Amino acid sequence: MIDDQELFELSKKFMADWLDKDYMILPMKLKRNGWECLPIADFINPMEAEWVSSAIQKNIKRKIISIAFEFEGRTTCSVFETSKEKILELNVKYSNQYLCLTSIDFEFIYFKDQLNRFYIISGDHDFLRESYPCTLETLKEMYFDWLDSDLMSDAEKTFLKNIWDKYLITFS
Repeated sequence: MIDDQELFELSKKFMADWLDKDYMILPMKLKRNGWECLPIADFINPMEAEWVSSAIQKNIKRKIISIAFEFEGRTTCSVFETSKEKILELNVKYSNQYLCLTSIDFEFIYFKDQLNRFYIISGDHDFLRESYPCTLETLKEMYFDWLDSDLMSDAEKTFLKNIWDKYLITFS
């Protein structure tokens, strides 16, 4: 059983080790861990939540935690049982905050930005193949199709293109 103080310490460690000054996951930290990172435009949908949940249940043996926080705001951390429904519930509950899902040993990272513009899934190659079962080429096609939306401003399109470019480094 993990107590509140341990959760608080885990969340502090995660934020100090994994996030940059803009509260974004550090690509070089992912690369140093031998991880890849998949950026996905928009909010997670039920099918994607099912894939992520299944990959966690199959590959991760340690307790799973959620870390929700606001820019220069309060942090909330809790242990949860992985399921499609719980992942979707956490995304809705913390829709106005950053959200990270990981294990207590940081064996993978699911990260959603505060404005729900994108999320990323990071981990080893096998974990990613199970949590988002498509090729990088297909993911890129889907990502940039989303950017072609007339509903998106030029600034949003530029931001999301920069996110893609930022995390593509994990594949080289």
